Amino acid sequence: MSLIESARSSVKVAIAGACALGMLASSAMAGVITIGTTGATITCSVACEGFSGAGGLDIDPAAPDTIDPTGLGTLGSVAQLYNGSPANEAAEGARLSTLVGASVGAGTKFDPPGNPFDSLALYIVLKIGAHDIFIKNTSGGSQTYTYALNGATGVGLSHYTTFGEVEIPLPAAAWLMIAGIGGLGFASRKKKAA
Repeated sequence: MSLIESARSSVKVAIAGACALGMLASSAMAGVITIGTTGATITCSVACEGFSGAGGLDIDPAAPDTIDPTGLGTLGSVAQLYNGSPANEAAEGARLSTLVGASVGAGTKFDPPGNPFDSLALYIVLKIGAHDIFIKNTSGGSQTYTYALNGATGVGLSHYTTFGEVEIPLPAAAWLMIAGIGGLGFASRKKKAA
């Protein structure tokens, strides 16, 4: 076996191992957010958190749907139900800005929603039944979201709206750049050897 064939074999084994570890890490880190007391959930393929507190509904789907966020929300594994009317990007952005404590800018609405769906957004507002829930992407990148009713009624997914994009940390970008340069070097050597 030549040196080049040996190197190729080692690279293939390393890539297969990295893919397997990535899949295991992804499934181990998946976040599940409970939607109030409804039984419905949203699963994030990597990591996310839901907003609660700050004047939302009493985490009770039977409560009157008239309460908007009134201050900073807290993040956790439960997404509280908030007033979902009117259901437009401007109103959703205003409510989210109140929970975050800063302007989140303009949103992009996806209707029909698709389920599961992928997003690189920093914040996602899901319109479920007469309610809104607010999610923060804590993964540092794009991920897949899956909404599940789990037998709940009155909280079907109507649409979702995205706000902002996650900032990929510089170290991750640096590793991607190094890998790309390494790949170019490997391709260059392969071309010279042939």
